[in-house]
Amino acid sequence: MTFTGGKGELSPFRALPARRGIALLMVLLALAFLLALALPFLLSVTSEGTAARRRLSSAKARRAAASLRDALLRRASASDPSLDSFPPKGPASLVDTPDEIARWEPGSRQEAEELARAGENLGGETWDAQSRICAEGAGPLVYANILGWSAMITEPVEADAVEIPVDSTAGFDQSGYLWIMGELVHYGSKTPKAFLQCQRGVGYDESTGVVDRWGPPRKYRVGIPVIDVRAWHLAVSPVTRSGRREWRPWTRFEEMKEIEKEGHGPLPPDKLARLKTFMTLRSSRRFSPAWVNAQPLLRAETLKNGRPILFVPSSRYFNTGALVRIRGADKKVEYGVVLGSGRAGGGRVQVLSSSGTLILEQGLLGDWREYEGTVEVLAPVPVNLNTASEDTLAVLFTYVRDRRNLLSLRRGGGAAAMQGAAKDWISPSEARSLARALIAMRGGGGDYPTSGEGVGPFTGPKDLVDRVIRKLFGPDSS
Repeated sequence: MTFTGGKGELSPFRALPARRGIALLMVLLALAFLLALALPFLLSVTSEGTAARRRLSSAKARRAAASLRDALLRRASASDPSLDSFPPKGPASLVDTPDEIARWEPGSRQEAEELARAGENLGGETWDAQSRICAEGAGPLVYANILGWSAMITEPVEADAVEIPVDSTAGFDQSGYLWIMGELVHYGSKTPKAFLQCQRGVGYDESTGVVDRWGPPRKYRVGIPVIDVRAWHLAVSPVTRSGRREWRPWTRFEEMKEIEKEGHGPLPPDKLARLKTFMTLRSSRRFSPAWVNAQPLLRAETLKNGRPILFVPSSRYFNTGALVRIRGADKKVEYGVVLGSGRAGGGRVQVLSSSGTLILEQGLLGDWREYEGTVEVLAPVPVNLNTASEDTLAVLFTYVRDRRNLLSLRRGGGAAAMQGAAKDWISPSEARSLARALIAMRGGGGDYPTSGEGVGPFTGPKDLVDRVIRKLFGPDSS
């Protein structure tokens, strides 16, 4: 094969047309392809090291947490009755005290420094479940005290009054709904000592005179409690949210937000956080079942206003806001909320008396014949007086009625200090003083004495009476 040269001559070396840059482009494409293949391997090498370090850290954290948990459980096991010393070294050795509820921290400065050099910060704490208030069985007033939604009427209130004087409105919203002995009240504003612009008998149909849930306007005497209706919902919703056909106790604090469905306002986040601080959803009932004080249902009737009234041998322990269970044959059961109790004789039923009758908030779901069923009340879970905090005790004592035996702890004047008292309840400040006094008596530590005559954990009801009541009022006091 021959090629023609530039002058028409034949040449064997005629060059092909130039393709400049193609080879370089092919090389770059090949390198990019190889880099794309190598990149996952490069990244896997780097990420594998990071993942390995994370797995190691996670394993160390799990082992440290497990060790800390085991250490706390070993220390907390001292509170179990089966591990108490025998024979007992004294009555106090048989009760739970704060020193049996463990807290773990580095045992020495050297240990803390070693943990710091290792990049670890360990600590743990256990607390007595019964040092807090169990939501299961807690009454409306307890919820209201925790949330700052409680007060006491300080002057007589007429049925048509639009102003309700109380001892304090400090914790209440600027406007909202109140629960007063079954009546729902809306207030438009407030002062430090009164609720103003009150709309009485909200939800009550005056044309029929029959109560669906909320009662008509009534007269109220001094000393009647006033609470935000949301506190009432928190206490009774475990039965009302199921239509009173079953008992569904709170299982998570976030569930409590459901009370907004009642239409009386939400549960604010700060109030929910406060409930978590003071309450627990789990607590031990080692000595009694949840439903107690079973009373035969003698008969059930309906009052003129439509509320049911149950006749029982004794209405003791059936307090306002208590949850009751009515059981009969063939698994017949329903639940209710106690609005009040009264005397089972002739004449008008006296709300908040204590013999023979129970007035329920809403009508019965079924027909109950005489002696067909039994009525039980949901018992509150006891709070451990030896481990409860000052704040918890103050919440429990606030607005307790009949302060004859309690108020003198602050005044130190015995029963004579109560003569001529204008009110018969414990105010929040008095409850705080009482809580401090009891913590001092149990040897609370901190600002309180830990030893001395009359100082030590309370060993039972008799010890409480002997050291608190009889010491202040004399040996014949009860």
